[in-house]
Parts: sequence; C-alpha cells; structure tokens
Amino acid sequence: MTSLSFNSFTLNFQGLEISLKDKKITSAEEYYDDPNIKVKFSFDNNRILGHAFTDKLLYIDNISLSFKVICANKIYFYKNGFQSWSPSEELSHPVKQAKPFFLPLKKHFLDPISYIKVPPGSSLSHFFTYLRCGEHKLYFIPKDNHETITHFTFNFQKKEFRIILEVGKEVLGEINFLELNLLTDWVYWRNTSPPDRQFTWCSWYFYYRKIDEKIILDNLSKANKLPFKLNYFQIDDGWQESIGDWKENKKFPAGLKEMASQIKDAGIKPGIWIAPFVVEKKSRIFQEKKDWILKNEKGKLITAGFNPLWSGFFYTLDITRPEVQDYLSERLDYLKQCGFNLFKCDFLYSLLIKGNHYQKNLSRNEVLQTGISLLKKMVGKEVLLGCGAPLLLSPDTYDILRIGTDTANHWSNILGFLLNYQAMPSVYNALHNTLTRQFLDGAFFLNDPDVAYLRKTNLSYHQNRTVIINNYLLFYYFSFSDPIDLIDQKNLNLLQELQNYKDFKVENSTITDNIFYFEGKTLSENIYIWVNFSFEPAIVDLPANLIPILNTERTGAFKPYETKVFKKT
Repeated sequence: MTSLSFNSFTLNFQGLEISLKDKKITSAEEYYDDPNIKVKFSFDNNRILGHAFTDKLLYIDNISLSFKVICANKIYFYKNGFQSWSPSEELSHPVKQAKPFFLPLKKHFLDPISYIKVPPGSSLSHFFTYLRCGEHKLYFIPKDNHETITHFTFNFQKKEFRIILEVGKEVLGEINFLELNLLTDWVYWRNTSPPDRQFTWCSWYFYYRKIDEKIILDNLSKANKLPFKLNYFQIDDGWQESIGDWKENKKFPAGLKEMASQIKDAGIKPGIWIAPFVVEKKSRIFQEKKDWILKNEKGKLITAGFNPLWSGFFYTLDITRPEVQDYLSERLDYLKQCGFNLFKCDFLYSLLIKGNHYQKNLSRNEVLQTGISLLKKMVGKEVLLGCGAPLLLSPDTYDILRIGTDTANHWSNILGFLLNYQAMPSVYNALHNTLTRQFLDGAFFLNDPDVAYLRKTNLSYHQNRTVIINNYLLFYYFSFSDPIDLIDQKNLNLLQELQNYKDFKVENSTITDNIFYFEGKTLSENIYIWVNFSFEPAIVDLPANLIPILNTERTGAFKPYETKVFKKT
C-alpha cells in the first residue's frame, strides 16, 4: 500500500474508483486494467499523476482515488468554493452547504449542476484545497489540463480524503487526467519581486446602473485630488443597451471611444465591464437569436441565474457555436479598439452550466476553456479581470480575479439570511472570502478583494478600518467606487499612512477560530496583522517588542471586527 509522508501527517492510499456511464469499477491498487479501460496513478512526495487509456469509445464520468489521513493532531480541511462568490473557509468539522430557498440563486455561488454529491460527515472543495495538521499544511494544487475538473472531499470522522477528477465525456485512446502538485510550503510567498499595487476607481458601488457620461467625466476630472495615482478608471454595468447587446446606450452620446480617450488623457488606463456569456430576456440577442442560447436535451432554455436589476431570469450563450464566438469576438474587438486596457468579465461561471452544446462530447472544462481562450485572444496584452468566475489556478487564465462576493455598504444583510443565500452582497461575506483566499494573491493572478468604502457608510469605525487596512496591505489590487467629492478625509489619511508600507508582502498566515493572523515584511520592517472577525471582543497573546502602527493600541484586547497592525524593526 502506497504511503505519502509529509511533516506531521501521512496519506495512506486506499483505492481508486472509475465511474462509467452504467457502472462503477473499484480497485485497491494504484491501477486498473481490463480489455476496455486502463487507469494508472503514480506517486512521489511532490506529485500525483494519473492517466487512462481506452480501447474503444467509452464514457467516463469521473475517476477518483482515496486516502486515509494519519495525524496525531486535529485535521483541518480547506473548503474552496466553486467560484468567486462561493463561501470558502478552513473547517475543523463537516459543515453542510446551505442552499438558498429561492433555488435560481443557487447558480450564483454553487456548482451550477451540483456535480459532486457530498456524503454525510464530509465537506467539499473545488479546484484546490489544503489539509492542516497542527501548524503544518499540505496544499493540493492541480495543473490545469483543460479537460478535467478536480474536486476534493474530506470525511472528518473517517479521516478519508478523496480526489475526484471530473471527466464527463466519451474517451478514445489516452487521457492524462491528473497532475497534482503537493506542497508543504506555499512557495509563491517566496517571490522576490512582488508586483506594484494597483489602484482602480470603479463606478458600481455608488451609482450602480445609474451611470452616464457626465457622472464618469465628473469623477475623472477630480481624480488628481487623490493622494495616490490611479492605474485604472473602470466603467461598470449600465453603459450597454442591455445584457447581451454590448453597444453603448443613449446615456453615452459621445461614445465609448471618446470616454476611453479622455480617461487616457488624464494619465489613467480605461476599464470596462462586460458579462460576455449571458443574455437577458429583453436583449435583441435573446429575442432574435434563440438558437444561440444554451438549451437542455429537450430543447428548453436553461437559466443561468436571476438578477432583479436586469429583466429577471437570464441565460447563457452556447460558446461552442461558431456564430456566438464570432459575435463576441466582434464586440470585444470593438471595445479594445475603443482603447480599453482593463476588461472586467463577469458571470463567467455560466460557462460551466451543462447543456446540449452545439459542439458535442466536450467536458465542462473544455467548454470553459473555449470561452476563456476567446477572452484571452481578444483581450490580448490588456488586463483580464474575472468575476463570478471558477477558481482555476493557472497563470494563463486571469490577470486579476475577484475572490469574494460583491460587497455592500453594510456589514451583513438580513435578506441574505432570510433567503439562506450565502453570496448576498455584504462586507462580511466579501471580506471573509478575501481573508481565507488571501494566500492566492500574486501566485497565479492578483486577487481582487472588491472595493473598500472611502465615503461615510453604515459600517462601524472598526469595520470600515478593517476593510481599508486589509484590502490595502494584504492585496496588490485596491479599488473603490465612491464619488470623489464624498470621500471622507479620515479614510484618505489612513490610506496615506498605509502608503508607507506599500512594499509589504505577506509571508505567512493562520486562522484560529475568528482570529486571522498575517505576517510579512517590507524592505526594512517585519509587519504583523491580527483581525478579529467576530461580533464579540477577543483577547490575543501578543509577542513582546511589537510597535503599534496605524493608530493601533498596544494591547491584546480586540474590539469586535477590529484589525491591529504592529511592526518590529
């Protein structure tokens, strides 16, 4: 029996399972061989490789392998959500994934087809995960092979860890379905040249869809009042005729090319929002090109979600249709020719909705890669910011990736609680995800933690400071949406002080109950950050010789939602 040992725990191989269309095959060995299909895994202490070979056309649903985890201490399992807006956290016990009472909202943050049925006592992670035993972590990071999707489950009572490779297509010949890197150290923190911090003004979180040419240009004219230089000035939802009809509406009479030109004249790069793969019911595309819309096997349209700001239910385009690719290529090329340098592409999870695609026998990942490849081709050297997007860990997918839900100008949302909807926009939902996914920043893409509020809001003093401090120090991409005239001078002063630590880089993090801890370095100082992510006060046993900064009190007593920052020279 194969055993893999890492620091304080061991993985003992238990067996593999092959799920075909009409049966399941199990094997206690690392391989399986019959006249129709051959499957083999190989192991070393750094990688797990898997490949299969079929002698005839054979539908493979998934292939999985299981391990018994041996550890003297309590085992923690990292649950990564399916996409940007999905809850993610480190778990010490199984937590059943809540489903919203209004089921169409399920597609907004869970796997839209609920591919993995999670057994009782287990929790599920998509795309990547880690196990923690005491202070030691073991990261499982798959190399994207563009064919399969990797899922993980962990049964806390049995200490059984499963790696599930979603194939979902007919296979003839060889398929290399797994290359999984096992890391005992998050090596990406050792990058010696972190990127410069990027600053973006975005129109969404104050104006929402009520934007026009005058609003954009009025804020642009005041950008030089800021104590930092903006890298991007991004026009969000509200510029287009409808969702699916990507032409500027009557609120932008001078046209997008002129808007982009004026933004560039101000020394800032222009950005634009688009949800390329979805359409709403009132769009001309939906009304005139029904054959472009993804349908099920019975020819019924498949909804991609529900948005009350649009015309209710919306739908996904069949990206495998050549005419859909041509249409989106033409629209994206138009926006590029207008001069935009940043493309915020939203609702990308819609590519993973299963349906009766024009091009047959594609896995879900192959459909996703068809859409992503089109975006990358059309955006070219410009910046692609993914939102509502699957968490693919690949340097060739996104330049920037939203890693949490949409935020809001309130800490929590009672409507989300009543609907049992964990992706409801709120600071709590957004910040919780961004803290638990912080370690991704700069590894495969820049993290987008969503905006910090610089104007006065419903947030408490500590809630607001916690968002600003963490969004600045922990991430290389900082954005805000406030009308520049409404920015609170106290928040600008805080940002000016944070600029003294602009070269700060995170090198370690831990989570203990509701206390998040991050440590790292500037060029000359060690920096230590504690976040009390609880509605109750907390006590932290602080090390000696720490110097408080950013108006932090030198005490281990934390108020609810308070962040404290210290340095050691």
